[in-house]
Amino acid sequence: MVLHVVLLSVSMVSLLALSQGPAEKGRSAGNESRSAGVVCTSSSPFARLHDVPLRAVRLGEGFWQTRRATNARTSIPAFLASRDEVGALDKLRGRPNQARGNSDADVGKWIEAASWALQGEDEPQLRQLLDQVLEILLASSEPGGYLHTAYRQKMPAALADLKGGHLYCLGHLLQGAIACSRAAGDNRLLEILASYVDNVVERFGAGRQLCWSGHPNIEMALVELYRTTGRKRYLDFARYLILETDLTKVPGARDVNFQHYVTGVPFGSRRELRGHAVCALYACCGAADYYLETGDADLWRTLLALWRDLTHHKMYVTGGVGSLPATEAIGDRYDLPNERGYAETCAAIANVMWNWRLLHATGEARFADMMELALYNGFLSGVSWDGLRYFYWNPLLSRAERTGAARSEGSVNWLAHKKSSGLGLDVRQPYFQTPCCLPNVQRLLAALPGYLYSTSPAGVWVHLYHSSRLAWHSEAGEEIVLVQNTKYPWTNTIEMTLERVPAGALSLFLRVPYWTPGATIRLNGKPFRTIRESGVYDEIRRTWAEGDRIEIQFDMPVRAVYPNPRLRENAGCLALQCGPIIYCLESVDHPNTSVFDLILPVDAEGVPGPFTATFEPDLLGGLVTLNGAGLAGPSRSTEAKLYDFQPFDAPTERVLVKAIPYFAWGNRGPSDLTVWIPRTRPR
Repeated sequence: MVLHVVLLSVSMVSLLALSQGPAEKGRSAGNESRSAGVVCTSSSPFARLHDVPLRAVRLGEGFWQTRRATNARTSIPAFLASRDEVGALDKLRGRPNQARGNSDADVGKWIEAASWALQGEDEPQLRQLLDQVLEILLASSEPGGYLHTAYRQKMPAALADLKGGHLYCLGHLLQGAIACSRAAGDNRLLEILASYVDNVVERFGAGRQLCWSGHPNIEMALVELYRTTGRKRYLDFARYLILETDLTKVPGARDVNFQHYVTGVPFGSRRELRGHAVCALYACCGAADYYLETGDADLWRTLLALWRDLTHHKMYVTGGVGSLPATEAIGDRYDLPNERGYAETCAAIANVMWNWRLLHATGEARFADMMELALYNGFLSGVSWDGLRYFYWNPLLSRAERTGAARSEGSVNWLAHKKSSGLGLDVRQPYFQTPCCLPNVQRLLAALPGYLYSTSPAGVWVHLYHSSRLAWHSEAGEEIVLVQNTKYPWTNTIEMTLERVPAGALSLFLRVPYWTPGATIRLNGKPFRTIRESGVYDEIRRTWAEGDRIEIQFDMPVRAVYPNPRLRENAGCLALQCGPIIYCLESVDHPNTSVFDLILPVDAEGVPGPFTATFEPDLLGGLVTLNGAGLAGPSRSTEAKLYDFQPFDAPTERVLVKAIPYFAWGNRGPSDLTVWIPRTRPR
């Protein structure tokens, strides 16, 4: 992720040190903030759905809880140790160090991850680490709340020096401080950073010095700060950054690549997603947050147009985003290469975050479906099973012969030098020189309980399926306890029990995912409803009794995913999906045949031969694999001719094909990988 922020005056005058500004009275961040979720929409006038705090949801044993426990006990402490090793904490202490200029942002994301983890679980060691980091940060702040360790005593004197990520670092520190407030009611860091923002607002914005966020994320933080404090100045400054800044007309700024950074131009002028993938989606998140507070109709039309452009033209089948490795950017429509595809882990995370906001604006299942797709595939592939190694990028095709060394293409070789520890980018690594994806993975995993449920005046919405206990209340204030038991995504059945219910009628909105042909619902053991529509929320409204039980059973066949014909690289291929999981072939499971030579026979309707879903408890903590019959095609090894007048022989050798979840690839050493598999029809 490229971290670059520019603050400038109309005359390109240097940014002066921030000083203490006048305080504004408003709703303070008190204990009520502990009832807020990851994104607080409880008072947002244009939100159809409202957040549920993490503390109201306890995950039971299962898919995500296993990973969250590893995250809290292993990943988050390990990342702090790596930050300490490279000097990020020494940088905060004012000691000599070798940390990057933007390392403050890494600390902010770490605070957010630790705070959400502690709201969900009691981890004394993690709580002690968080307290230590907070004390260091509090001691590092300067008069007026200014907190940017790259420029301690003086601010840069020229535009060329402004690469320290002032608003980027401030945004992540703010998000960490808000999470800390909601997790433990500790507002000390939040109060300091609010003073910092007050000084920024006084000096920059409409009618004052121009500024732009460079790498968006401050926009989300500003809206969340407004939600936390009630101070409209923060929402107004977010509006300025999102809708009013147009630096393309500023003399001296013409050399800045505004299109790449996706900021510095009014958001409403965009008609398609372009530029740096994470920047583009973070900008969409900030714009969606602003819409939820204001209902700006033009902004909403822009958001929907950009979402359609992404999901119809520019998103990988895994929910990954960004196809251009040299610039980490979104390419043209249908430009989704497999091997050179970038799909940065941070971009999949941003995809989840954006769809979460759109879901709360509308209550439409299509946004929850995209969130789930990105979560189980494009996001989760970014971290190893042991929680200690990561992918920065997530290609859909990889060759073992090219792992263990930097790729040969110039642009990718540059990336390997810039971001890796000397290994190829197709090898999971414990650390990157730009380690943005690591704490991003950690904060999303830690916050995941906050994404399962929402409320509306009608009732409770169930977005994600996982064993859990929701102990919250209706929007009328009546107690609700909902217990969910399931082994989803490995099984297709979810059981729910209502242990506490309100006196009157209440609706349960149950998501029927896009990938299922249908579902059946049983109520208290008796058939209740058959659903033939997918990609919707099914509403069950009734006056409930304590102990009422609901059982949902989704049809969960192994399905073939076919690419749009304009995806020329994948012509004649298919991908395998079962439930929300996209599958892939890895060479470790096919020692006698190259995965690039495997072909799947399909019937006249394009359905591949029968695959058996098998749970393997000893494989990477327990996975469902897909096992079926395939054909071994002619060798495409480097020994074969590049071009030939003679056609290849038709494949005749029958072989067993084993597919594993895409998120699990790369955990068993260097290996060939492919998601898209050639298909052939029977003669």
